[in-house]
Amino acid sequence: MKKYFSTTEVAKYCKVTRFTIINWVKKGLLHAQKTAGGHRRILLSELIRFIREKNMDLSNLELLSPEMGFKWCWEYHQNCNKDGYESHKCRSCLVYLTHSKKCFQLRGEVGHKRIFCNSLCEDCDYYKDYFNNFQWCWEYHEQNDKLDHQCKRCVVYLTRTRWCFTLREETGHEKIFCKKNCTECSYYLKFAPLESPMVNQR
Repeated sequence: MKKYFSTTEVAKYCKVTRFTIINWVKKGLLHAQKTAGGHRRILLSELIRFIREKNMDLSNLELLSPEMGFKWCWEYHQNCNKDGYESHKCRSCLVYLTHSKKCFQLRGEVGHKRIFCNSLCEDCDYYKDYFNNFQWCWEYHEQNDKLDHQCKRCVVYLTRTRWCFTLREETGHEKIFCKKNCTECSYYLKFAPLESPMVNQR
């Protein structure tokens, strides 16, 4: 597990918005360090201390993905399909042991006996929600908006960043050439996960 976490990552673990985390830091409830670029980082030990102090659930910390908008397959099944989670034997599965982000690709490539899915990928709700229905922001804008976003020059395109709005929110990078605020963008309104702090503000 990582030793340092961003405020966005901590927000997901604590099930609050990023802005709540920043407020807690400002009030001294949660201790954070600042990077040379001015971004807050919170130590794992401090996160664990805080979670315990506030009587939050610590048992599943290792199961959670800190990436905003992304859930590991085992995290998804635990939250959305509890019966399926128990029968999937997630903790013994090769996907869990290797922390493979694309479980379906690992299964397709190696066909390993220690991948304990109970259904075909195309029938799996996790696969449908996170991969089958996904569209890159530049593909979406090219088909729907016809706006000159300069996508091929954008850092989102160059790094193949899945959640453009999270990268923009976290870094404010000059090479993200969006023409609109995220909350006004039709792509964001369609694809942003409910965990996004900006969604919680609407």
